[in-house]
Amino acid sequence: MRGSGQIKGESAEYKALTDSLYEKFMEMGQSYQIVDLEYPAQNISLRTCLGAFVSAGRSYSYGKSVSTGVENLKKYYSDRIKICPKTKVIFIGYSQGAQVVGVALSVIDPENVIYVALFGDPLLYLPESQNSFACRGEGLSEYRIDVPDCRVESGILGARIPYVPDGFKGKVGTWCNEGDIICGSGHD
Repeated sequence: MRGSGQIKGESAEYKALTDSLYEKFMEMGQSYQIVDLEYPAQNISLRTCLGAFVSAGRSYSYGKSVSTGVENLKKYYSDRIKICPKTKVIFIGYSQGAQVVGVALSVIDPENVIYVALFGDPLLYLPESQNSFACRGEGLSEYRIDVPDCRVESGILGARIPYVPDGFKGKVGTWCNEGDIICGSGHD
């Protein structure tokens, strides 16, 4: 799922990701289909940013965009599994799209999901950052793949708790660039 303001299938990040996935799946001899689901991916302006911030991303045009994305993802997954029950799925979300995917995990059956990749999640939650062990690399969340700032606890819109629903344990990875205020690395 794409980030705020990104046009479906057109961002450089999307093209790089799909090219990389194409190469990997070809190496493995696996068939696959990449679907860039339809949802508004609300563009961020001062007005939408304020609305998202005061509602923790749940209301106003940003919240409606996220809700639409969650419903579309849930429907796509459900329909896909009905058509082909052995289908395996990987969900990938960037920024607002990471929020969509993360929220959708609470209403999706994890049975056919093999991995979830969340990049720049505005609802990131790293509970280990509340203690000093995180900066020593101890007791890190299993889903913390690359979050360079060991003091990051939550994203700009708060924290989704639980961050990973029980059925998705071991299936989720999260990344946050250094200095990225959306997923919390720029709070200092």
